[in-house]
Amino acid sequence: MKKTLIMVMLLYSDLLSRKIYQLINSLDNKMKRQNLFNILLGSLFAVSTFLVSCSNDNPDENITSGSRILKFKVSQDFNENTAERAVEGMENSDTIYLKKLNDSTQIKAVIKQDIATSSRAVYPVPAGTRVLAIVSNASTNDIYKMHELTVGSDGILSCEVPNFAVRIIFYSYNSTSDIPISDSSYGAMENYSHDIMWFKTQVINSSINDLGTIKFEHLISKVRVKMHDYRTISGISSFDTTLKECTYQDALVDIYNGTVYPYDILIDLPLKISTGTLQAKLESDYKIIIPDENALTMTLTVNKINGTALTGQAMAFTKKFKAGYAYTIHLYLEAAAPSPILIDGNISQEWIDEVYDDTNNIITL
Repeated sequence: MKKTLIMVMLLYSDLLSRKIYQLINSLDNKMKRQNLFNILLGSLFAVSTFLVSCSNDNPDENITSGSRILKFKVSQDFNENTAERAVEGMENSDTIYLKKLNDSTQIKAVIKQDIATSSRAVYPVPAGTRVLAIVSNASTNDIYKMHELTVGSDGILSCEVPNFAVRIIFYSYNSTSDIPISDSSYGAMENYSHDIMWFKTQVINSSINDLGTIKFEHLISKVRVKMHDYRTISGISSFDTTLKECTYQDALVDIYNGTVYPYDILIDLPLKISTGTLQAKLESDYKIIIPDENALTMTLTVNKINGTALTGQAMAFTKKFKAGYAYTIHLYLEAAAPSPILIDGNISQEWIDEVYDDTNNIITL
């Protein structure tokens, strides 16, 4: 009976969330969308709470009074797993694009998922990072208490819990100043600027005081631009690019399950850097992208290189950025190839699609 009820509620939850989400995106009135957002959160997380309550047996019947302090070492990663590390944690590069900037220079672009050593290795969480800890009764899933915690100088996170079986969800912006708002629920609406980190423990029985290391997952994606100067002279001291309509402005977050749903409008991300010296390689900081279950078509515009304004230098591509992964858009400045073939006075092709072989580092026209 319990299993049947859970299956019905799962189906109801899925259909309800899809219908309301579709309705939200069909409305132009911001206030109406916000009201429906509240309904969606209430429905989605109420059902989520109900399901967990129904599917748990009491792991610790003998509830005693008082509390205890649990200590955790903390780290963060980008979805590292053995299978991915076996293939260097990389997916195949996207199509390469070529465009001529002037008679002497052309620009080539390729999007790569960063390799494991730079994007998915385990990193320490800096001391002072603020973390919201949501402590719940493991038997009922009711929220017992929320704590605003800070990672200590020793990399330890300490959390007070009651002397009965609990679960803890750790929720953070990976920041030493900002912390998620505690509103006694498993739902949140977050801006794209937040680097959302999340971890949920297993059931922690009353006899346990130390769980070793917890490893935060990132619920967002990250992207940057790296420019390479392959010309025989010069170098790069600055560049200014814009990735247009690449991320949603906000996200609905199911904190219990660690799931992000994009919400509201698509916006642009500036990806740029300026230094005082010419360099062969130069990269922007990472910017956060709220991942979507579907691939999005976006445009990268190259606005300036070394302070020189450029016009008409843009490439359109379709890409699915996945949660917990970091990506780099590589731009290569090279000596220009011979002029394109003219057919009836027109350029036959300005963009050239190429296939990139990551294994052998081969480009095929």
